[in-house]
Amino acid sequence: FCEPTNLDVLLGRGGLTNNHAGNIRYREEVEKVKPMYFSCRTKNEKKEISELLVAYVEDYGGRFLEKDPNTKRWILASPKAARKKASQALRETKWKQSREKKDEKPG
Repeated sequence: FCEPTNLDVLLGRGGLTNNHAGNIRYREEVEKVKPMYFSCRTKNEKKEISELLVAYVEDYGGRFLEKDPNTKRWILASPKAARKKASQALRETKWKQSREKKDEKPG
């Protein structure tokens, strides 16, 4: 079991994970990587960017943690789950941006 630190990224939904210091920093890092992600032409390139994001979090001392469904305690997420979290964050931001651009266009 893991005790979350302020560098860790908590997987899951809701206020606890959104307001956790590690998740806030993680979203800031996602913003920095977005331009690279958006310039990718293939799925493989996008996968590489999400893997780089996971590696960067680990390099600054962060871990990707998820709740064990049985014990309700934090455990280390699998590398695949961490990469999926990174890909989701990069995609989600892209969708929000394109949505905002649509809203700005005169109707």
